[in-house]
Amino acid sequence: MSFITKPLLSFIRNKEFQEIIDFRPVPAAGTSFDAKGNFVCTAGMVECLGHKWLSCAVEEFHQIGDLVERIACMESKDNKGMTWSFIINRCFEGEAFTKMKTCYDTKSDDLLRKNVAKRQALRVPWVPYVILNGTPLGDASHGIGLKQLMDAVCKAYSGPKDLWPAPCQPKRLRDEAETKAPAEEVVVKPCAPKKKDTDTTGNQYDDPPGIGKPLPTEPEAKTVTEFEAKVIGGKQADDEETSSATMTAVVIPGVCFVALVAIALRLTRDHKKDA
Repeated sequence: MSFITKPLLSFIRNKEFQEIIDFRPVPAAGTSFDAKGNFVCTAGMVECLGHKWLSCAVEEFHQIGDLVERIACMESKDNKGMTWSFIINRCFEGEAFTKMKTCYDTKSDDLLRKNVAKRQALRVPWVPYVILNGTPLGDASHGIGLKQLMDAVCKAYSGPKDLWPAPCQPKRLRDEAETKAPAEEVVVKPCAPKKKDTDTTGNQYDDPPGIGKPLPTEPEAKTVTEFEAKVIGGKQADDEETSSATMTAVVIPGVCFVALVAIALRLTRDHKKDA
């Protein structure tokens, strides 16, 4: 989805922000269970398959930058028309692919069930869903852009000022250091949850996990996303010149994808605590 491949990816690629946050996605948007306990997804069984693969990516890859790069690869528009087996082979090579395949075969069902439970506890009204210090960013009509994401994390961060990322510094200090903040990405408008597909369960897949190029008869990979992000801090940076984020609604192309939960924690470069 666009939120993952544009503003989120640009934000995480800033090494200074990586040093002060802890991030953990939770893929499960639009996923529930039928009477027999089988997965049911809004966009059908292919979406359920994608959520299981994404749950494994979160489980197996813990370094923030590496994880987001891989998720962005899985959600890339270049994957249009491809099956999930092809996408996984494209985004994970060698040992990384082996870890993903083993995870899918042994524990992807359990991981997705746990993620669905977390999503249901949040009572998410739109996707992507990002929570910062318990407060959602954006709303059902307004999306989240790169500047809004950076500003929100800057205001929530209460660590030492010398560890502030450059975009969090007062304007006068940024000017003195001739530091330019990353270009603002297009704001991505949320997608309202669609009506559940009660006729299709997540356990019946035409695209079983494996390697290989997509077959013409296979359905293309899809996911539906719900985002939660959370920043722990709460002490606003002492900078009256830091501008507040402006949200602009832009229609998101196509279908929304997987649910992510991000937890940003006040950290230092030398020591990170568990979220």
